[in-house]
Order: sequence, then structure tokens, then C-alpha cells
Amino acid sequence: MSDIPITVIGGGVIGCAIAYELSNDYEVLLIEKNQIPGENQSSRNSGVIHAGIYYKPDSLKARLCVEGNKLLYDFCEKNDVPYSRTGKLIVATNIEEEQCLENLLERANENGVPGVELVNASEYEPNVRANSALYVPTSGVVDSALLVSKLRELSTEVNFLDKSKVVWINGDKITLDSGETFETDLIINAAGLYAEDIAKLSNPNNSYSLTAFRGEAAKFYIREDTKVSMNVYPIPRDVVENGESFQTLGVHLTPTLDLEGELSQTVTIGPAYVGSVDREDYTHKANEQQFLDAVLPFFPNLTLEDISLHQTGIQMKSSSHDFIIEREGNMINFVGIDSPGLTSALAIAKHIRKSI
Repeated sequence: MSDIPITVIGGGVIGCAIAYELSNDYEVLLIEKNQIPGENQSSRNSGVIHAGIYYKPDSLKARLCVEGNKLLYDFCEKNDVPYSRTGKLIVATNIEEEQCLENLLERANENGVPGVELVNASEYEPNVRANSALYVPTSGVVDSALLVSKLRELSTEVNFLDKSKVVWINGDKITLDSGETFETDLIINAAGLYAEDIAKLSNPNNSYSLTAFRGEAAKFYIREDTKVSMNVYPIPRDVVENGESFQTLGVHLTPTLDLEGELSQTVTIGPAYVGSVDREDYTHKANEQQFLDAVLPFFPNLTLEDISLHQTGIQMKSSSHDFIIEREGNMINFVGIDSPGLTSALAIAKHIRKSI
């Protein structure tokens, strides 16, 4: 293999978005360890397009999510990736939660999220019960697996090397599990669940503080009295794992898409989070009753018999509560790119293009 100007490690949505963005101006090699690109974080999620209302003002998550939201809708529309601008309701079921809605509304305004307002939930979703709700019009859903596929398809000048692992990095030299070594000018570490490991190959003194969280999901098929056409979220809550506090957006309802981008008859419930798990442990621990108990306060018509288990996914969460994007020598590390990484991917790619 000849010397490569830019090598991207990781073929999920972040790696593919960066390769897509850079490929018109640079020769790019993308290395992916899996047979199916996006097999880990990028496809094992609810596919929600986030608006940017939860994140600390001026954080990377806030800025890149709000920018990425518009870029993602535009990309999907232009390139026939199934999506739906469903909107979102964040619901309050008591007075204490109503105060949280006020705080979220203030944060939405600070982050520049358009159109957010307090509403009567039943006027938008008759089957949802709530004292009040926050309406977020720019939230939606996307087929994340097809998004990754489309980014690869359009990256016609990128060389893709699948089923290959990086086992050694020494300055500008990369060695693969095949034994092949080559030189590269710039390394972009977008290895998702394994980004921390790749960073340590380059610098063993790197000490990112990350925790693997497994999100478990269930699903149901809609009836007239359980039909929803929007993302429906409870109030966000904090969970403590290994002495660190992490925000969870709660077990929510998410419509799914058919291949035409129309809402299907299936709605997912989740994620139920389990922290400190192995990065390849996709087993289900939560049962149907736990999912039912989580949504009954705001979705009273659902029954245990309606629910079946769906999928699990794993995210690496940083104790900084923000994306970590750092340059060290000839490597740019993307570490702890959890939610809203999917929404932010195209904005992250543009951000990197400007910096190299």
C-alpha cells in the first residue's frame, strides 16, 4: 500500500461522514474492523434526529447538534435516505416535571433551537397523557443504517478497507492485523466503541474517562388507542455509574420508518440503560414489564401483551458530558461520541474539514 494522505479509522456514521466530506479534496482511506459498516453504535440506536435542547450551551454537543440537524435533513432529502420530521413531545406528568419543561425551554432558546413551545400534549398525540408538554418541531427519525450506506455510496473517491483492524500506530505508521504497514499524513480516529483503544495505540498515556452503557429497546405494533406519530419523551433524568453522573433522556417512544420513509406500524420503546458493560455485550436484561412500567405514566393504553423485545446497542459515554474532539500530533481523536452523534455527524465532518 502506498502512502496515504488521510486515514480514517472507523466506518460508522462519524467516520463515513468525515470521509464523505473530505473525499473531494483529499485521498482518503477508511479502515473498518467489521464486515458490516456501522454495525455497532451507528445502527444499534433508535434513529432519532435530535434538535439540540438538552445540552449545555456552547458545548460541542449543543453547537454540532443544532447545525447537524439541518444538515442531516437536507442530506436525506437530497439523497433519498428515509427520514421523517416527526417532531417531539417532552411530557410532564406532575408539577415538579413541569418546572423541568420550563428549564428545557430556556435551554432550547439559548441553544438556538427553533420553534420550541409549551403545548397541550393531547392536541398533538391524543393517546399521550400529560399535564403539559414541550413541542420540539425539528426532532425526527432517520434510517441510520441506510444513512451510513448512502454516505459510503457517495464517497466514490474513498478507498474502503473492511474487516481490517489497526493493531499498531507509531507516529505516521499504521500496522494492520494482516501485517501490512503503511504511512499516512493524518489519522482520524473515529473508531466509536474502540476510539479510546486506538488513541492509546498512538499514545499509551491517554487516559480518557469513558463508561460503556448498553441501551435496551422493546417495540409494539400500534392500535388505534396506542398510535403515536411523534417522538414522545419523558423528562430527562440523571443516573450514577462508578461514581459518575450521566444524563439519560428516559425511556421514550419512537416511530419507525418503512423503506419509503413513511411511518410504519411499529413503535420502539427505550432505551433502558445498563452501565459498565462489555463493549460487545448485546444481551437483554430488561424485560417487557420494565418497559411497560417506564411509559405507563404518560402512555396509559399500552399493555404487557403489546410489547416484545427489540434490540440492544452500546454507547461510550464521557464523564465530561460532551463530545471529545482533540488533535494530538498527526491524529485527531473522536472519543465519547454518544448521542447526539448521529444527528451531529455531518456537522462534525464540516468542523474537521475546516481544521485541516
